[in-house]
Amino acid sequence: VNYSIMPEITKYSAMVVSLDENTIVLQTKDVQDIQKGKYIIITGPDFKYYTEAVSMKGNILTLKHVWEEKRSYFRVDDAFPVEAKRMKADIPYKKSKIFRGYDVETPDIDQLDEAIHPQLWQILVDINAKLTSILDSLRFESEGFKKSEEKIVNLSASGIRFTMSEKVTAGDKLEIKMLLPTGPPVGVITYGNVIRVNEIGNDQYEVSLHFSDMDEEVREEIIRYAINRQREIIR
Repeated sequence: VNYSIMPEITKYSAMVVSLDENTIVLQTKDVQDIQKGKYIIITGPDFKYYTEAVSMKGNILTLKHVWEEKRSYFRVDDAFPVEAKRMKADIPYKKSKIFRGYDVETPDIDQLDEAIHPQLWQILVDINAKLTSILDSLRFESEGFKKSEEKIVNLSASGIRFTMSEKVTAGDKLEIKMLLPTGPPVGVITYGNVIRVNEIGNDQYEVSLHFSDMDEEVREEIIRYAINRQREIIR
């Protein structure tokens, strides 16, 4: 089998030592420093397992089974900015995209440079944080994410359910922009087909959409977000 360590896309080879409902044990070709809690994707000819690292001893990697792609995708209820725009039926889907915030390392106030006055150091830390926030805001505004309205959604790597005021019908193509509230934030532009519409009153419609031709990087970003968000909710 092959495996990759999220969010990397590099694939490594391994042999399956054992497999049951909850645990997968791999023998890797190389000894790697894989930390507990890392998410690992295992792929084979007709399957894809999403797992979490439990331990790495030598080249024996023990993983906890999270779910597999043969089953329904992991879903999470959440609220974040989403914008949907109807596309013409004869226009082909564009490639889905990710827009990441500027992950600028912020100096820690506790790691004070002794050559700099404490008050000046605090000012520099504050300026750095504000500059990062401004850069994020400008980038997401230029891509149209700042105009998106926050909505209650049900999200998975296979689709999304949300409400909108424009009436659409099953089979319609939609462009979806969503701003995932990660740190730093992640903007996603993707496309899909409406599979179900329910009128819920007050000129609002609950729309279920299946993502189409989604890029693997975008899919894994949504999976990672859904896992982390669900963990936050459980806590």
